[in-house]
Amino acid sequence: MSIYNHEDTLYLREPLYKNSSISLVKSSDYNAIIENFDIEVRDKIRSLENQLRFDIDELMLKAECEIQELPTKVKNMKLKDFITKYNGDISKVALEPTFDFPSSLRIPEIPPALKKLLKK
Repeated sequence: MSIYNHEDTLYLREPLYKNSSISLVKSSDYNAIIENFDIEVRDKIRSLENQLRFDIDELMLKAECEIQELPTKVKNMKLKDFITKYNGDISKVALEPTFDFPSSLRIPEIPPALKKLLKK
């Protein structure tokens, strides 16, 4: 839409209404149109910002729920360890035994003298 000014009347090359070929708009009307457009733009920006805040809050809540579903062992380990040791696979962490037997309950090593007897 191109606009040119002649005295106090602005001429729009593109018509405001479908049936007219050239529209005449006074400067005061033109300013009102611009002000109205500015108000609508500000309202749209405010609406988009509110939607953005809502979307961010929703994503944060979903992320927190996903983190809560992770096994405690995964939550407590470093990301580097999780990737190198388990290749990023949570099922491998779940299959690993979580109970660490005390050393007193471990099967003792066979004494060397007994190993010699067993080899014979």
